[in-house]
Amino acid sequence: MKRRLARERIIQALYQMDMVKASWQQALSNVLDEEPSDTYLEEVLAGVSEQMDSLDQKITPHLKNWSLERLAITDRAILRLGVYEIFHRDDVPNEVAINEAVELAKSFGTDDSAKFINGLLSNVSSS
Repeated sequence: MKRRLARERIIQALYQMDMVKASWQQALSNVLDEEPSDTYLEEVLAGVSEQMDSLDQKITPHLKNWSLERLAITDRAILRLGVYEIFHRDDVPNEVAINEAVELAKSFGTDDSAKFINGLLSNVSSS
């Protein structure tokens, strides 16, 4: 599975985890729908799930006049994935993590999501 597709599946799974409080394993099973899994997909989804609180702590100081809870669920999922890749995946350069998050925001977010996510992740990666 290509990493772009794996990231899309991760966003879909994180969305489910946020909406219905599914475990990462259940959310993964739902989004794969009998499609074969992938090591990168499983490692990152499990990692984001395990590190959720610390990821949120890295995001929150960069939210100007917003709270994490007020963000759209898709934006929150994309930010969590981006921050996880920046801080926990040595095989993903920061620029790639940010660019991939921006592309996910264009696909899954609102018209303003890509710009917002680009700015926030740029700030997080340089802090």
